[in-house]
Order: sequence, then C-alpha cells, then structure tokens
Amino acid sequence: MKWGDHLTTLAGLRKLDEDSELPEVLEYTRPDEPIQVGPDAEDTVVKYAFWENRLYMVTLWAAGPQAYEVIREAMVNSYGPGIQSPDKKQTYYWIDDSADRMIEYLEDKELGLLWMRSREIDRQYKLTQMRIPINAGRSAPAAIGR
Repeated sequence: MKWGDHLTTLAGLRKLDEDSELPEVLEYTRPDEPIQVGPDAEDTVVKYAFWENRLYMVTLWAAGPQAYEVIREAMVNSYGPGIQSPDKKQTYYWIDDSADRMIEYLEDKELGLLWMRSREIDRQYKLTQMRIPINAGRSAPAAIGR
C-alpha cells in the first residue's frame, strides 16, 4: 500500500463499526492479512484509516514488550535511529517529507503501538477541518472592494 491509494483498489478490507474519533475518517482492517509481531498473532491488530477514500493513516497494535522491540528494530532498520522523546523513553519519532511515524510502548496496557500518517493527506485533511473561507488572508475592506 502507498499513501493516497484509493480504497476501491485495495482488496480484503473490512470497515470497522467503531468511530475513528476523526471526523470523516473511516477505519478498516484486513481480517485475512497474516501479521504477527511478537509471540502471538492474535494480539496484533492493524487499522487502515482513509479520508476521502484515500489511505491516510496506519496503526499497528501488538501485545507485550517483545512485540514492541520487534517493531522498534524494524523501524530503526528502515528509517534510522529516530528521535527519542525526552519525556517518554519508549517513544520514538521518524519524520520525513512523505510521512510522520511514531512508535510507543504503553506499559500500563502492555501494548506496542506503531502509528504512521501521510503528511500531504494530513495537511489536506486539517485544512478542510479548519473551514477557511476563500478570502482568508485578505483584509475585510480589500475583500469587500473586489
């Protein structure tokens, strides 16, 4: 999958009934996708989020510290050492022109989280959520006089 891929071009997706907590963003899973991170495949969940039917975000949840280490190692191998959070020692960030990426270990839930999103689609999404009028940035008298 690539950022911006259209929902209709991706096979095997099933829409989740739960709300993504982002207006106009729908989440899907691939029930037949064999993903195992750590010792137990049943404890690995991948969600694909789409805005305007385009791939916007991917989140992966995996149980246990071993799964988190597998995720961290894969990210370091793919994107380099990352930026470690000064506040959370088990949180790392990778940011480039195309995507924002983060991994985090949630000790209280014993879950590893990998979160990625398209920077361009995120920019477009946020602009639509701001509901900026067409004449934004012009002074009121200039906009009225035109």
